[in-house]
Formats: sequence, C-alpha cells, structure tokens
Amino acid sequence: MVYDNIKWYEHNGYWENDTYGMLHRYVWEKHNGCKIPEGYIVHHKNENRTDFAPSNLVLMTRGNHSRLHRKGYKMSEEGKRKISEANTGRKLWPEGRIFSKETIQKMSEAAKARPPISEETKAKISELHKGKPKSEEHKAKLSQAAKNRPLISEETRRKIGEASKGRKHKRPII
Repeated sequence: MVYDNIKWYEHNGYWENDTYGMLHRYVWEKHNGCKIPEGYIVHHKNENRTDFAPSNLVLMTRGNHSRLHRKGYKMSEEGKRKISEANTGRKLWPEGRIFSKETIQKMSEAAKARPPISEETKAKISELHKGKPKSEEHKAKLSQAAKNRPLISEETRRKIGEASKGRKHKRPII
C-alpha cells in the first residue's frame, strides 16, 4: 500500500515501513505536528488496526491503554497469586533512576494539570489502609519523616499549654 508517497507493508495487522515505523503513529504525528511523547501510544478508537484516519487515532499512556482493553476482565485467584509472586521484592522505580530534563518537565506539567484529590477520595484511601501492616520500608520512611519534622518552638509550647489549661487531660494532642 502507498500512503503519503511512501510504501507500507502489513505486519501483524498493522501497516508498517522500515524507515517510518507504524503507519498509525506516522499519521498521528503528521496530523498533530509533533512527536509522540515517550511512554505514550496511539490507540485506534474503533479497534480496527487498518483504520488510520486521524479522527480514529487517540494518544494515551500505556497504562490507560491497558486498562481500556482489560475493562471487564476478571483475573483468576491463581493469576493474581502468580503476579504477586513474580513482583515480590520488586520496586516500581529503580532507585537512582535518572530522567531527562524534557521528561521531568512533562511529568511536572502533568502533575500540575491533575485535579486535586478530593476529601472524599482521601477518606476512601485512608479507610482502605486502616489496619494494614506497614512494611519495614514504610516504617523507615515514617521514622525519617518524623526526624526531619521541625521542632516545636518554646513559644508554641507555651501557647499550647495555655490553650489546654482547664481541660481534664493536661497532655495536649499535637
């Protein structure tokens, strides 16, 4: 097949070219005038791999793409167990991972664009974690955070003491 005066061949249900890669990615980049950011993929809305019309192509993260295609899929308990065993001891991000300035900028912009977490969502997260044992790594992080907490000034201690006068319990909750 020829598109944009370039020969494309079919491979695994996609149109490809040795120089330009996959046709749907080429079309998306040409239509939007920019390169596909690292970590993103081009999804076919109608799931027809040979339909490369710009209106059928949408950019999304690999994670969102996986979730989209797994919607309604229920994993067996055995499958969950195997994945859990395979991931035991693994960390999501290797320590010391270095990101390019461009990637850091993109992550920063994405974080700023995210809406703030609602109080309702915070409460749900808190409820989910109630009673769960903390890992040694998590305990160490909490301990380190407590060590780095600024000390309470004498003036603040005096104000707390004055505010707690007349209460049954003399020890204020900080």
